[in-house]
Amino acid sequence: MVQLCTTRWVERHDAVLQFSANLPLIVEALSKISEWKDKETSGKASVLVAALCTSEFLIGLYCLSDILALTQPLSVILQGESMDLAKASRNVQSLIRVLETKRQDSEQHFEDIFRSAETMAEKLDFEIRKPRNFGRRGDYTVTDCKTYYRVAVYIPLLETIVSDLKDRFSKEVLDSFKLAMLLPQPAIALSLEEAKDVVAALTETFGPLIGGNDNRQALLLLKFKGELCMWQQFWKDESQPNDPKQLPSSAQKVLESCDKDVFPTIHKLLTIFLTIPVTNASGERSFSSLRRIKTWLRSTMLQSRLIGLSLLNVHYDIDISPEEVIERFSKTGNRKIIL
Repeated sequence: MVQLCTTRWVERHDAVLQFSANLPLIVEALSKISEWKDKETSGKASVLVAALCTSEFLIGLYCLSDILALTQPLSVILQGESMDLAKASRNVQSLIRVLETKRQDSEQHFEDIFRSAETMAEKLDFEIRKPRNFGRRGDYTVTDCKTYYRVAVYIPLLETIVSDLKDRFSKEVLDSFKLAMLLPQPAIALSLEEAKDVVAALTETFGPLIGGNDNRQALLLLKFKGELCMWQQFWKDESQPNDPKQLPSSAQKVLESCDKDVFPTIHKLLTIFLTIPVTNASGERSFSSLRRIKTWLRSTMLQSRLIGLSLLNVHYDIDISPEEVIERFSKTGNRKIIL
């Protein structure tokens, strides 16, 4: 079983999906524990079995698993270190469209979910029923069990997730994702109409940051159009078949190749692009690594050693020569072990 992590959402996906897949084994294990002689442990296990074998929990678990199976790929992509803004935008929009389609055809999609829940309920030896006080929870004028759970659980869950995605990834946020279109490969593939849309969106969003106030907005727009045309031609020349040089894929390398005098607007936008992270997953990983580094066995560790070990853990992709470390360590002089 995967622990339900409070910070990394991708692990929450894995935890719920694995729990849903292994539910019969979990109930069986808890049932055996409930027969132990230890009253406290057996009592807690009995309470958990009673809570798991309920209609509300089972339907809610299967509805959540159905949606998390769709959101898990996006969560993995958003927490990747090499994730770019354009790819994030495409995946978010695709996920929203899929969830909206499920909402429109909720009756058809919920049919499979309810059938799976019924099969699982038979394995756990209980029957899916409507709650007795369902009329107090909302104005659900339904008579059959399947329609009730579709209206009361599945549809509100879909609407909530779609609403949250639209709030977190609003039009302004998605427009800022178009900064990735300045990278060589996306820039070369832009058509004339797409280039106009990118120029208009980036000028409107980042105009005040790159020196384009209300009076100079039209002038900045014209300059940016010309720069983007020259920028496309520059990378087309660099991508000739007889040229072995590969086009850079990271914004840092592209910024290093961008001439500030020739492409002043694009240079400023690339600088902004480098300062906008898609997620804070890398920062969370840095904090999570401290739990593994500074344990109770290392409670007397000094700050310099802690920083060094943290950097080694975070930048694990950098090759370090053991011979160089030993030689550098030997030149520091005698080191005594503090008992």
